[in-house]
Amino acid sequence: MIHQYLSSNLRHYRFRKKMRQQDVASQLHIERQTYSNYENGKRTPSLETLIRISDLLDVTLDDLLNSCSKNI
Repeated sequence: MIHQYLSSNLRHYRFRKKMRQQDVASQLHIERQTYSNYENGKRTPSLETLIRISDLLDVTLDDLLNSCSKNI
């Protein structure tokens, strides 16, 4: 796994953008279940996908991968 905080940060930043899992998945051209697995920690996205997610959610990779208690 890339980092232990990734799944919760994905969920947090998606909620902050008021997006559904389906919205994110559609814009990334992946299945909703695949994105759901990222948020549930069952799968880890590739670096390319992480970059695309960070762009979509308007956050840095650092934001996605690190703990920040004020965000969670």
